[in-house]
Amino acid sequence: MSDSSWGRVTGLAGFAWATALGLVPGAVAQTAPSVAPSTPQTPVRVAQLLYPSADESPSIKVMGRGEASMAADRATLTFTIATIDPNAYVSIDPENPEMQELPAEYDVAEIKPLTRAALAPVLSALKKASLSESDLQVELSEGSSEGYVNVTVEKPTSDRLQAISSAVEAALLDSQDVYLSNTKTQFEVRDCQPLEVKAYESAIANARRSATTLAKVLGTSLSGTPRVAESPFDLFSPTSCNETSPLTELMNIGGIFGNAAPPKAEVMIKRDLFVTFPVR
Repeated sequence: MSDSSWGRVTGLAGFAWATALGLVPGAVAQTAPSVAPSTPQTPVRVAQLLYPSADESPSIKVMGRGEASMAADRATLTFTIATIDPNAYVSIDPENPEMQELPAEYDVAEIKPLTRAALAPVLSALKKASLSESDLQVELSEGSSEGYVNVTVEKPTSDRLQAISSAVEAALLDSQDVYLSNTKTQFEVRDCQPLEVKAYESAIANARRSATTLAKVLGTSLSGTPRVAESPFDLFSPTSCNETSPLTELMNIGGIFGNAAPPKAEVMIKRDLFVTFPVR
């Protein structure tokens, strides 16, 4: 995970602690100087972070949630290949099945490093699936038992992704030396702006519906241009449609499918907005 992504995660964690301790910048009350009781004092106003605003004019404040999706222009499939059978691992935490390790009796001396030669069946199967050499990228580390085969697919479809995944699985089906450990995918679009505009439009429309309903209940109506602030708390929404969000990286959530159905060949983003509507 990149330093910037980790900074966003840990930064917001620090924000939560600072909030609990009353240390959030901009939300700390100013201490009035020590003066005689008879001296008139100006009331202290405490500013709050983003929402709600300190404005005292009549208004309705709501959260707008929006999302938008569009077909992906490109997909990158990453196949994790290993010389250790994934079935050899055992769970070390009954409450968390993802926590696994090799059993103590496993012969570590038998673990072989993964070589490009061992990947020959996989690469051959991918080329037979109408992929060219330029579509394939192999990542190997010297002495490591694990490596990666990255496959780039232009104008992907779910059926095309499934065919590629099935080709790799079939190539390793009877192998006793090399195994498919994991498969995941990442989608991209060439131009993020249209998708982001749709997500923001969806969020504003959602906020307006909520505010209109509240105004009706209160016997008033919306008036003027709303004030908008983007939420800093939605860690699952990346800043760009072609980036992975910080918590997605942190928790290693990917488009994993393997034997399961592949993900939709699309890019989806979500946006949360704080919206303040003036009322009459």
